Amino acid sequence: MRDKMVEIEWRTIQFFIDEGDFKVYEVCVDSANPKKKRCDCDKFARAARCKHVKFVTDKLENSNGVFNLAIPSKVADEEAMDALYDPEIFRQLVLKYGKIEVI
Repeated sequence: MRDKMVEIEWRTIQFFIDEGDFKVYEVCVDSANPKKKRCDCDKFARAARCKHVKFVTDKLENSNGVFNLAIPSKVADEEAMDALYDPEIFRQLVLKYGKIEVI
């Protein structure tokens, strides 16, 4: 009997503007295992690593594995709760309220 494959639920946690090409990239983590990360930039697609993932990894390591999103207190409780259960709503919350890093 084959083990059931568990599908990864990716959560966007950081958007970047790359100062070299002025494109927007996003880094996601596996909601079950935050050590698994991915980025939609070309370098990550080729080498499975990039400066965007390194930024997120460094931030996680410097804060005991907690990635603090700067979400303002004006966000409605219902919107925040919905984001906990739906990766796309969470992504929209990060896009709307999160800080976009330029590197």
